[in-house]
Amino acid sequence: MQERAQYKRRNFLTASVLYLVKIHFTVLFQELIRNPAVLDDQQLKITSLLAFSQVIRTACVDMKTRYAHYTDEVFDATCELHQASRYVDWLASMLRSDPSLQRVYMAALGNTGAASALQHLQKIAEDSSISSYLRASAVISMKYQTLRFPEQTSPILLSLYHDVGQPVAVRTAAVAMLLYTRPEIVLLQRIAVSTWYDPSMEVASFVRSSLISLSNLEDPIFSQL
Repeated sequence: MQERAQYKRRNFLTASVLYLVKIHFTVLFQELIRNPAVLDDQQLKITSLLAFSQVIRTACVDMKTRYAHYTDEVFDATCELHQASRYVDWLASMLRSDPSLQRVYMAALGNTGAASALQHLQKIAEDSSISSYLRASAVISMKYQTLRFPEQTSPILLSLYHDVGQPVAVRTAAVAMLLYTRPEIVLLQRIAVSTWYDPSMEVASFVRSSLISLSNLEDPIFSQL
């Protein structure tokens, strides 16, 4: 009788955990970050934010990764692409209210891989009142967006790169991220030619070395380049 009771309790607890993970995982994770115990520990807060954003991308945004790593018993229809925007908006609001961790929130926004995060990162990247370091960080944080939405990110990155009035850090970050969009050879040729008359030796040198490195890559992903 006692063994049967223990078996029932074990099954109940297992079922309860699966239910919570299946139905409320992302909600519970967000509430955990909002807990004062996490908010008061900066290192724990940073780790939690980055881990949370990674979960949003792998479980809610990137369907290929989701189906490769999770099952319907873990993540069901309660974690879908359109719901990721809610978490993106929350991270963006936290970025505005907590300037001390701007870099972390930018990284978290980019980590989500959501298209809706792009507008927030673009706004920072184009804001001349912000330090060039943070603006370049915003551009670099677009990595997962460049991989998933190259058509949307390419115009933003090209605009930043071609604007010679932008800081060197911003322009080099833009062209570096542009390579993740797997641009057509025609665009790469235009970028190469632009180094001939670029007023910044630093940018021109970075572009040349990047294109040379790209041409020497053996990764089949870049074979068409």
